[in-house]
Amino acid sequence: MSNRSGLHVIVRTDLGPLEPAWDALVEHLPLPSPFLRCWWLKQTAVGAPRFLLVMDSDVLVGGLALQEERWLGVPRLQVMGAGPLCPDHFDAVALPGR
Repeated sequence: MSNRSGLHVIVRTDLGPLEPAWDALVEHLPLPSPFLRCWWLKQTAVGAPRFLLVMDSDVLVGGLALQEERWLGVPRLQVMGAGPLCPDHFDAVALPGR
């Protein structure tokens, strides 16, 4: 998906080289939750990871970490890391002002 502003959304199964940029976005949140950091997401994801990433050209400006599972044969998306530990402060991440 793209538009004339240069913003576009991509879906990835891992952050790969964008991990430092993702963690930098988490640092800019009003409450920089450890439950949104890469190290936590990698260890707690259930099912197939899905990162919805908002890019401005090749710069990460926002995103949402989800996990895809099947329930009764139907695919469903949840916030990544949601599960038995019940961490809180899941959210989308974005650069301030974006």
